[in-house]
Amino acid sequence: MTNFSKTFAWVVLILATGLGQVAAAATPKFAKLDRGQGRTLNLIEMHTETRTRSVTVPREVTTADGRIVTIQEQIEQEFQIEVPTRIELPSTDTQFRTVLGQDVSYREVYGRITRPTPVVVASESIKSRWLELLAPDTLVVLLNSPNNLPAPSPVVNFELTIPGTNVFSIARLSGRVLTLKLAGERFVYERSEEYDTPRYVGYYNRRHKLALRWPRSDKGVLFKGDVMGGGAVRFYETRMRIVGVQKTKPGPDTIGPNDEVLLNVINNSGQSVKISYYDAKTNKELPYNQLKADDYYEQPSFVGHLWFAKDLQGNKVAEFTVPRESTSSWVIRPPVQTTGFWKSSMGGMYIDQGNGKWLALDPSGQISGRFEERERTDEFLAIYDGDQQRWVRIYNNKAITTGAGIDGWQDLGKGKWDRR
Repeated sequence: MTNFSKTFAWVVLILATGLGQVAAAATPKFAKLDRGQGRTLNLIEMHTETRTRSVTVPREVTTADGRIVTIQEQIEQEFQIEVPTRIELPSTDTQFRTVLGQDVSYREVYGRITRPTPVVVASESIKSRWLELLAPDTLVVLLNSPNNLPAPSPVVNFELTIPGTNVFSIARLSGRVLTLKLAGERFVYERSEEYDTPRYVGYYNRRHKLALRWPRSDKGVLFKGDVMGGGAVRFYETRMRIVGVQKTKPGPDTIGPNDEVLLNVINNSGQSVKISYYDAKTNKELPYNQLKADDYYEQPSFVGHLWFAKDLQGNKVAEFTVPRESTSSWVIRPPVQTTGFWKSSMGGMYIDQGNGKWLALDPSGQISGRFEERERTDEFLAIYDGDQQRWVRIYNNKAITTGAGIDGWQDLGKGKWDRR
C-alpha cells in the first residue's frame, strides 16, 4: 500500500476538516474494495455504532460494624465500535478513476482486486487536488449523488428441515456471511468463491474446516464438504432441505456463551501486527495470523474468545474478548500516547521520568512508588513496582491497581494526562 498505510489516519482528518471548504455531499469517505460474486465488487465502509455492555467495577461500602470493604458491582457502560458495511457495486452505474483523475475501466479494476484495496468514495464534483494527498494507486469510486450507492444486502432467515422428521434449523444469510444453527450449535461460514458451481454458492468455515454449497435458487438441498489435506474437498448431499424463507425482517439473533460468531479484525495501528489467541484447553497463547497496517480480515470466532495483537518484536499492542454479538469488530489502534504525567482527581500522579521509568506521588506530594513500564497497548499503559509487587494500569481517564495484598483490580479514581 506504499505511503497509504502510513498516512491513512491523518489524511482522513485533513479531508474532513482543514481542506474542507467542500460541500458535505462531496466530502470523500474512505472505504476498501474486494471481489464480490461473479462480476461484482464489494465496497466495505466503516461506521461507528454505540452499544452497551455490563462491566464489573469496584465500589467501597460501609458494613454494619463500621468496616469499609470493597465489593464488585455490575454497571451498564456505553462503548463505540467500528462496524463494516459491505455493499455490492454492480458493473453498471459505477465509475472509477485514479486520484490523478485518469479514468479506469471496470475490467481494469476487477482485474487488480486480489485483496482489499484502498479507495475513496467521492462525488463527481470533488476536486482532484483534494485527492492528490493519497497514494497514486488509490482508486476513486465516483458517485453523482449519495443515492447512487446501492443498499447493503438484507438479512434473510431460511428454515431448514429433514423430511419425515420434526427436526428443523435456521440459516441466516447476511451479505457474505452464512450462519447455521444446527442441533443447538452455531456455525458461521464466510463466502468462498472457490467452491462455487453454476448452481451453487460456496461458503467456508475455517475453524471447523468445513465447506458448504448453498443453492443459488434458495431452494433444494445443501451440500457439505470436509476440507482434507492439500485443500481437497469431497462434497456430499446432506439431508437438510430449504423449505421456506422468512421475508419479513428477522428478529434479534440470540447469542449464547461459546456460540460461534463472526469477528472482523481491523488493523488501524499503523504497523504490522501478529494475531494470536488464548487456548483454554492448553492454557497457552497460540499464533494465528499476521496483519499488515491498514489491512483487515474476517473470521469465525466464538463468544468469550480472547485475542491478542503484538508488534513484530513481540510487544502486546491490543487485546480483545469476543462479545455476545453475531458480528463484532476488533479495531487495533496505535498504542496510547503519554504526555508527561497522569494526574488523578484524588490528587496523586504518575510522572514519566524517561527510559521506561515512572514515579508515583501521593496527594501530599510524597513519593509513593517507583515503577517500570511493562506494557503499552491501544487502551492502557501498564507499569510495575517490583519493591511493592504492585501493578498500575493507566487509561486515558482512569487508573486501576492490583498486586500483593490487593484482591482484584482496585479503582484509583478518574484522571487525565497533562504536560504541566
